[in-house]
Amino acid sequence: MNMFSAHTKGVQSLCNISSSSIASGSGDSTIKIWDIEKVTCVRTFEGHSSTVFSLLYDRELNCLYSGGWDKNIFAWDLRRPNKQTFSLLYKQQNKPIKEFTGHEHNVNSLEIYKGNLTSASFDGTIRFWDPRSQDCMLIAEAHESDITSMTQIGDYLVTSSNDKTVKYWKFNGGNELECSKVMYPGEKVQTLLPIMVK
Repeated sequence: MNMFSAHTKGVQSLCNISSSSIASGSGDSTIKIWDIEKVTCVRTFEGHSSTVFSLLYDRELNCLYSGGWDKNIFAWDLRRPNKQTFSLLYKQQNKPIKEFTGHEHNVNSLEIYKGNLTSASFDGTIRFWDPRSQDCMLIAEAHESDITSMTQIGDYLVTSSNDKTVKYWKFNGGNELECSKVMYPGEKVQTLLPIMVK
C-alpha cells in the first residue's frame, strides 16, 4: 500500500489528472500534485486562504480548477517550465493564473458542462463561467440550502442539497437552465456518484 504524505491538515478533495498523477486539496489551503509511481509530491499550489473542497482537471486547457471555503475558484497552469526558465518561473507558475469570484459561500463542486466551468456552492447557487474570459455567464438559484454535491449524468447536471432534494438540470435550448426532475430522498444528501448499471 502506498501512502502519500505531505499535507499538514486533512485532505478534502482528489482529482485524477493522468494515469501517473493526481491532485489533492487540503484543509491546509494548498493543492499538491503527486507522481503516483514515485509516490512523491512534485508541485504545491498556493493561493487559497482556507480549505480546498473541490478540484477539476480541464484536459482541453491543461489546467486544474479548485474551489474553496474562501468562496474563490482558481485556475492553475499544469505545464512545467523548461530548464532555462525554471528558477524564474517556478514560483509564478505555482500561483493561480485565473480567478473566478462571485460565490457567497464555500465552493464545493466543479464540473465542465456544455463548455462552461460550472460551480456549485453552499450559497445554494450554480454558476456558469467562461473558462477563458472568466465572465460569469449565468447564476441559477438552484436550492433552498447548501448544495452539497454536483455531477453530470448524460445531458443532465445533477445537484444534491441539505434541503433534502436531488435535482436534474438541463438547458432548455437557450440560455435558461431548467429543473427537469426533483427527487426527495428524505434525508440530506452529501455526495453524488454516477454509476453504470448493467
